[in-house]
Amino acid sequence: MKVFLFRFSSPMLIEAAKEMRRQRVDIVYWSGWKRYYDKIAMEKKEFSKTIFHNTLDAVKGAPAKEVSVSEFYPLSPDLIRQFQNCESQVLTMMEGADLDQNISFTQKKHLYYEYLRYWHGVLTRYRPDAVIFGDIPHLAYHFVIYRLAQFLEIKTLMYRVLQIPGRLLFLKNHENYDEIKNEVELFKGKNFIV
Repeated sequence: MKVFLFRFSSPMLIEAAKEMRRQRVDIVYWSGWKRYYDKIAMEKKEFSKTIFHNTLDAVKGAPAKEVSVSEFYPLSPDLIRQFQNCESQVLTMMEGADLDQNISFTQKKHLYYEYLRYWHGVLTRYRPDAVIFGDIPHLAYHFVIYRLAQFLEIKTLMYRVLQIPGRLLFLKNHENYDEIKNEVELFKGKNFIV
């Protein structure tokens, strides 16, 4: 199985990535930041074939060092049209992150198109079986990846930390909680102890 990892930067998530590797999961692409991630990305000892991409570079629209974007096709008008809702959401996310209003709307729109072209190219070139997020996609480029994965029918998995210590909630889709609603209905009115 080939996977992409995003926001896997903490010691716990790095250990999870190492365990995936031991279980013969091929971590093709890994984006993260902070000192634990930076150390493993520089060493590449256990992940010699993995493409590492610092989150701060990705936010700026800079490609991973190992990825040549010259082979990526320009965006088609059809793809741009199909991603109009994504564009609107991403531009809103960028607006919220630009607290000092240093980036013009035109620059944000250009960056969005760079995200769409780059991540469409990366996902279609490397064809992962799944994209795993260490949280719901809060960053603009994460949201583009999430939408592209849905569009390309690539499985997505993310988690939320719960208010119960040591418990995580895994989701395939953070916008539609039908599976959770169905489980709640199934156990409604029942008492059980874990």
